[in-house]
Amino acid sequence: MAQKRRKPTQERGKEKVDLILNAAKELIGERGNDAVSMREIAKECGIAPSSIYQYFPDKNALLEAIMAEYYEIFSGILESGFNGVSDMPSYSKAVEKGLDRFYRVFKEEPILATIWSSVQGNTVLLEMDIRDSREKAEIMTKVQCSIFPTLKRKDIFDTNFLLANMMGPAVRVALTVGGAEGKRSMKAFKELVIQRIKSIVELA
Repeated sequence: MAQKRRKPTQERGKEKVDLILNAAKELIGERGNDAVSMREIAKECGIAPSSIYQYFPDKNALLEAIMAEYYEIFSGILESGFNGVSDMPSYSKAVEKGLDRFYRVFKEEPILATIWSSVQGNTVLLEMDIRDSREKAEIMTKVQCSIFPTLKRKDIFDTNFLLANMMGPAVRVALTVGGAEGKRSMKAFKELVIQRIKSIVELA
């Protein structure tokens, strides 16, 4: 487990944390996580290495903070994407739009693919990713059960948990291959998600 980081309470401290996080994103996005040290991030910020350790006791704490920002964005996409949804056709459209937004975030933020590619080899980041997938699954399950009254949590939560874990890898594959093949990959993933949920709802 990463050491607990200190959260700034004063505006100056918050600005310094933002400076550190932005520098880390840029360097890691360009060169990869393993190739960037805390000392190099401090140099990029124009501050002493000790200043970083005041807020981030180790590299994992820094990476967790970066990931937490994106997890919040993804939660917002989930929570706002199903307003007005009342049946399977409108649910299917909402899923497609949500996955498109998810895709755009990855495309616009190169660091995401870099960090997520290292998650499997980092116990701390993997545990954080699993926790977030469970939270996303809870959000999806709550939404689905409100739209489809016959549906119960036990019917669909495990599927949502797996789908939450699959979204990142699916988008990364689509971005990696790019072009027409990438578009087909995203289309196939959308169909997989929708058909799986539809089959569970029909059986409920």
